[in-house]
Amino acid sequence: MYPVSVKGVLAAPSGEIVLLMNEREEWELPGGRIETGESSVECLVREIREELALEVTVGAPLDSYLFEVTPGKHVFHCDLCLHAAGGVPCLHQP
Repeated sequence: MYPVSVKGVLAAPSGEIVLLMNEREEWELPGGRIETGESSVECLVREIREELALEVTVGAPLDSYLFEVTPGKHVFHCDLCLHAAGGVPCLHQP
């Protein structure tokens, strides 16, 4: 069993995709791990509020994959489209 991380794809007003620097000094999509009793949508809304101080709605799933964070340590990632309140919508529209 792998830990699950939910990440959001959010376009800045300039059209660029928002990335954050993590503790390993790598760029990554905003988001994080699901807490007990939390849905993937609830997790992503909470994480974006904590990390970016933005209110978002969660749109379509974009991708899911097993990611090797460090040698031998894997995390299952789910990437979802985000829409910022009053902002630019996700570039991917189903």
